[in-house]
Amino acid sequence: MIQRLIIIISVLLLCAGCFEENITTVSDSILINSSYSLPIGEVVYRINDYFEALDTVHVPMPDSVAYNDTIYPNVLHIVEKIDLKDFIFASHGGSSDKIRSVTFRLIIQNSYPTEARAQIYFTVGQAIADSLFENGKEIIPPASIDQNGIVVEPSITQKDIYASQTIVDDIGYYTNIEIHGEVLTTRPDIRIVKFYPEYALRIHIGTRVEIEYNFNDLY
Repeated sequence: MIQRLIIIISVLLLCAGCFEENITTVSDSILINSSYSLPIGEVVYRINDYFEALDTVHVPMPDSVAYNDTIYPNVLHIVEKIDLKDFIFASHGGSSDKIRSVTFRLIIQNSYPTEARAQIYFTVGQAIADSLFENGKEIIPPASIDQNGIVVEPSITQKDIYASQTIVDDIGYYTNIEIHGEVLTTRPDIRIVKFYPEYALRIHIGTRVEIEYNFNDLY
């Protein structure tokens, strides 16, 4: 409904130049360009469950990690979390054959003192069909820490990614967006990294879709 209102407003703004000599006839070859935004949502990754399970590890490990001021043997250098968001384009009133471009905006906040990584996959049913970052996982810088290794300010990354033509062509078939987040538990400049339960990796995703309609499509 919102999409149709945008298109009708665009038509009204263009009408002055749309009339032929017969003022009652409007050209049926007019192309109308418009765009609208679709929020996908936010995912929040916390790896506390990994740290809370470390007290069951009773074998020596080459690395250690501090969680909530207790030192544990560190089993994994990378902890991965996966989240699934519905993304049925037709449910938003979209018509994929009218799409000219799609831009994804990601705002990523990392309050972990270590590097994180993210990848966005598009799925059809249970199968992965494509990925947003064509060159591999996006690297997210660590939060700023003080001299004691305590986080004082999260890192914030904003990225606008222009979807490939393959994604634009197939967007009407996608059913879900699968977000993979990874948090590293080590860093080369700190022997034992300190983690606390309030730390998190937050990924907010939205889209901007540019569409093109012929005037006849409005009837």
